[in-house]
Amino acid sequence: MNVEEFRQKLFECYNRDVGLPDAYYFIDGNPVEPVAPRDTAQGGVFVLGAYPSAIFETRNGVCDVPVANIARPFDLATKSGQELDDHYLWRLGLSRDQCWITNLVRTFLFKDGHVEKYKRLGCANLPPVTRHQFEMLARFQKNLDWLQMELEFAAPKAIITLGAEVAGILRRVKSQKARNALLGGNLQQVTVGDQTYPAIHLAHPGITMRTATPRNPWPDLHKEHSIAAAGVINDLLADRPGINAPG
Repeated sequence: MNVEEFRQKLFECYNRDVGLPDAYYFIDGNPVEPVAPRDTAQGGVFVLGAYPSAIFETRNGVCDVPVANIARPFDLATKSGQELDDHYLWRLGLSRDQCWITNLVRTFLFKDGHVEKYKRLGCANLPPVTRHQFEMLARFQKNLDWLQMELEFAAPKAIITLGAEVAGILRRVKSQKARNALLGGNLQQVTVGDQTYPAIHLAHPGITMRTATPRNPWPDLHKEHSIAAAGVINDLLADRPGINAPG
């Protein structure tokens, strides 16, 4: 199987494999489909987010209504895609052609607020609220099988995870405090299937772009420590000796 065949198999099988509803639609009837990776550099950096965004529109005065699938994970047409490039990849000296960019759950998940907006707009067939199922879907063995398959294609020299949820799931850490403690940009290890990879866990771009407050220290931590610590990723890409993830 090549990468294009992998994308096609993902498109055809993923939702059913992980147990998402058969009738799973955006407001206009467009099916909510898996978002396949399009930035697929092999032997580079595997960037792993939580789940895809969507295309949002304003409808009848209701803002930020999800209406369709995006073209690729962290699409540059989305805010999260721009944040990833401008505040993560660029600062790390990386370009998209060095990265395989994907998500742990590969289909858009509706939040309570999205469904409420659909109700206000008179949508007859409301989608289920699926955001609450993220952890269950992400931990499901068939979902992890997809991740393992994708990593085998990508053969990365390092993984960058985005957000405490993703880091916690891959590292089998449950408490929020322990998950947050992973997000320092330091070189660590992640095991998927029978393979272990050097990994760097970073906060989600959306959190680091907010104003720093005592309750949200991530913007300052990101700027002052995490990005500098994550710079070791360039040594991994260059195969410089002496760079190993701690055991």
